[in-house]
Amino acid sequence: MRAAVLCLVVMSLAATAAPAQPHSHGWFVPGYRHIHYVSPQGAVTSVSFTTSYVYAAIMNWDNRTVLAFDYSLNAILQIDPQNLTVVGTLLKDPLLTATTAVADMVFDSNGDLFVAGTTGRPGISRTSVTNPALTPIVNTAPLATVGNMSLDPDTGELIAVPGLTAGTVCYLVRRDGSTFQTLGTGFVTRYGTYRHIPTGDIYSGSCCGRSGGGSNAALVRLAAGTTVATTLFPNDTIRGAYSPWPDRASAATQRLIVATWRDTGSPGADGLWQVDIATTTMSKLATITTGNTHKAVHVFGRNLQTVRVAQGQWAVRLSFPGMAGMGYAVALSISGTRPFPRLADGRAIPITPDIFTATSLSTGLAPYFTHNIGALNASAQAAALVDVSTLGKGLNGIRLFLLAAVLDPKAPFGLSVIADPVALVIEGL
Repeated sequence: MRAAVLCLVVMSLAATAAPAQPHSHGWFVPGYRHIHYVSPQGAVTSVSFTTSYVYAAIMNWDNRTVLAFDYSLNAILQIDPQNLTVVGTLLKDPLLTATTAVADMVFDSNGDLFVAGTTGRPGISRTSVTNPALTPIVNTAPLATVGNMSLDPDTGELIAVPGLTAGTVCYLVRRDGSTFQTLGTGFVTRYGTYRHIPTGDIYSGSCCGRSGGGSNAALVRLAAGTTVATTLFPNDTIRGAYSPWPDRASAATQRLIVATWRDTGSPGADGLWQVDIATTTMSKLATITTGNTHKAVHVFGRNLQTVRVAQGQWAVRLSFPGMAGMGYAVALSISGTRPFPRLADGRAIPITPDIFTATSLSTGLAPYFTHNIGALNASAQAAALVDVSTLGKGLNGIRLFLLAAVLDPKAPFGLSVIADPVALVIEGL
């Protein structure tokens, strides 16, 4: 196992062309009156779900169920993403009475759930695993309504775009709602805005088929270091690009998975598309004709999630379904996710190595970082621990970047799945 761990430290291998690392468990896709499961090969299973649209969906913090909003029940439900059955209810709120009352959801590094919406509880609200009740965070201009939201992998804060036709500016929002700053302009309007970890670019979708929410842009990109988004695809190509979800940051060939508007004027455009980021070429992943598709959630893709368990302590929860008994390693950096090294098969190790990286993999950060090397249990889960409770308030605001990988001697360079990195914000000391 130690030899495999060292593969995360020996990061001077040259990159070569290689196929993308596929997402082995497929995608959960909510949409109009239906939810869908799309296999890695593109096979589609669909079931009726609600009386209208389902905009919001996200893998739950436990990486076992999907959270999806059903406004007819005023509830965020827990759903088996492959069998498409409801297995529980996270929360009910009588104010969540419209389709866009929950337009997006994200988990932060404490394991708290943030909910964005345009009606009922407009703006951004927060709930926690231990206290499932919504508390408003921000609901005044310019974020009186929020049409899409994601967690910024660079800062651990929120990326948000106002809802409805107001969504032309993209903001970085502190999770307590105290401050926000403009990241860029030129955005279309709802739904789905994500920062691409390997490049730092921000991709954002659009709305409503031909209209595009008042713009001809179906998919826009805010290049890192710029302030005005540009059109990547106009509406005469894919007719509304909901949820341009980035592939794994470690994949050799980077792509977006784009859910599209069902437009009768564009036969064959319905469903999921793959967009090669380097070439901006498109290919069809799956055809879905039972209604518009609004998200493309990587099933079992939340491989690493931090959860605050006590003051100054965070559990680093790992989940790699199908890999029970395999070895794992979690590396740590304080230097971010870019630049990063690549393996010779083209895969990225999306973390910037520093002295803490090598030390963490030699268990040299104990007792502050422990259980980060071991074997996944029978449920293909494990947990490391960050414990800085004794180090004082001076650490508040420090960001720790965590990266996990499954160790497999049969895999190239001893590394199987490489999880997306997570920015853990130290706070509350």
